[in-house]
Amino acid sequence: MEATDVLKLRVVLDDINAERLILPSRPESVNALIYEVKTKLNLSYDFRLQFQDPEFDNALCNLVNIEDLPSRATVKVVRLIQSDLSSTSTDDTIILSDNTDSPEHACRWPETFVVPTFSYEVEYALREGNCTFVKEGKTLRLSRDQKHNILDVMATGKAAKALVSKHPCLKENGSETGFEGWKNSLHFKMGNYRTKLSRAGIKDVAVNAGKRSRTNPEGASSRANIKRPKRGEVSFLPNYPVYSEFNRIANQNLPYSFFAAIDKCTPQLLKLYKKRRTGNFGEKMEQLLMGYEEQVKLSRIAALAGLPLYLKEDFSEIFKTCKVFFQEGAVALVAEVDKEEVPAGVPFETHHVSIILEDQVVMSHKSWPDSLVILFGLIYALNLSYPEKLSGFFEFIQVVLLKLDDGRKQLKPKLQALRNELE
Repeated sequence: MEATDVLKLRVVLDDINAERLILPSRPESVNALIYEVKTKLNLSYDFRLQFQDPEFDNALCNLVNIEDLPSRATVKVVRLIQSDLSSTSTDDTIILSDNTDSPEHACRWPETFVVPTFSYEVEYALREGNCTFVKEGKTLRLSRDQKHNILDVMATGKAAKALVSKHPCLKENGSETGFEGWKNSLHFKMGNYRTKLSRAGIKDVAVNAGKRSRTNPEGASSRANIKRPKRGEVSFLPNYPVYSEFNRIANQNLPYSFFAAIDKCTPQLLKLYKKRRTGNFGEKMEQLLMGYEEQVKLSRIAALAGLPLYLKEDFSEIFKTCKVFFQEGAVALVAEVDKEEVPAGVPFETHHVSIILEDQVVMSHKSWPDSLVILFGLIYALNLSYPEKLSGFFEFIQVVLLKLDDGRKQLKPKLQALRNELE
């Protein structure tokens, strides 16, 4: 094609928005085309382009060469977020994006708010109400449950205006704007929503949710002087990128891979534990299995707790319990519990678990298995040595469960025997 050809493009911005763009001549490069699209459509964010390739049944392909683009084509705008812009990082660079962050951090507040689809009952009532409003000018009176459904799926401010714009039958008589009442209702609904997010542990809102009082003197302070996030502020206080470095090194989702593997091996491990109730560790193994039989749902913890016993390793300096927290040990998991005496040093129920590295508490978690995953991820990502007395336990996690360094020629005899039993 010649550079003077007219270029007709259908530019897909998202799932519901597309723009038509006609360029008098073909740009000289892909970057030049991106500049034209950004300028003509007033896009303020960075992006790359994909196009429907006719040679592959119009499947989307990344646009690398401008000559590959037909003179009449559909292109898709793909936004670039921080992890995309940092894709050229080296081993000395840590990508700070977190797979656990909420998707709200990746996009701006929309210029035109799109009203979501409500439940079938509410949509039907709104459709009939809109018809009546057009014919007779009567507004719709909703039931309590119908209004509750609308409040559940809407936001505040522009959302209230968008709501009455799409469904004029909901416009309020006597209101200057027609949606002041909806705006107030949505405001309180969003307050309840933020409370739910705070209780779920999302730090963007939990940081300001402290409630310390006379009846709750140990509660977190209200932190009234901390700056609040604005509506369009991105990543005001993102969740910690706990697993990002491990994912960069091993290209694995650590918690997903770990728990999928241990859940698969748990039935076989428990069968092996029941066979071995003799020797020096027989009594502790029997205590562990008795505790498991009382709480069958906690089979995952029982499988992990029995591994050091099965491998005849000393866990006492790594897995610790206490009633009042104390900080001791180069590498340790210290669980705060009601009873310090627990089978195999691993509690089935905890108040919280502190993760210790180099004699410092680096993180804490409510769940013991999750704390173990975080401890392993930190040791592996920071290239630290496994605790000598539990080296077989951590090597089992690395080689057998996560299949990292699976090509090694030789394992310790105990680990190899256990691996053969599980295969």
